[in-house]
Amino acid sequence: MKVLETKRSNTSEIEIGYRMLKEHWNKGYATEASIGLLKYGFKTIGLSKIVSSAHAENIPSRRVMEKIGMRYLDNKVQYGCLQAYYEIEADDYVIFYDR
Repeated sequence: MKVLETKRSNTSEIEIGYRMLKEHWNKGYATEASIGLLKYGFKTIGLSKIVSSAHAENIPSRRVMEKIGMRYLDNKVQYGCLQAYYEIEADDYVIFYDR
C-alpha cells in the first residue's frame, strides 16, 4: 500500500488519496491511513480544508471518504473521467474526531 499526500496541480487545495493492490482491499488500511493524514494536516500543519476524489463509480473509495468524515460536494470530469469530490474542513474535523 502506498499512501500519498499531494497537492493538485491546478488548485491550491491539498488532496489525500490512496492506491493499493487488490489483496489489501477491505482491510481498513485506506481508512486508517486517511485518518492519520487528516490528523497530520489539521493538527500538525494547520490546514483549513482537505479534499479527496475518486472515480464516481468507485463506491468503496467513496465509502472511505464518508467514513473519515468528508462530505460529498459534486461530480465533475477531471483526470479524463467522472470524479466524485469530497472535502472536510478543520471545524468539521474537530467535531467529528474530538467528541
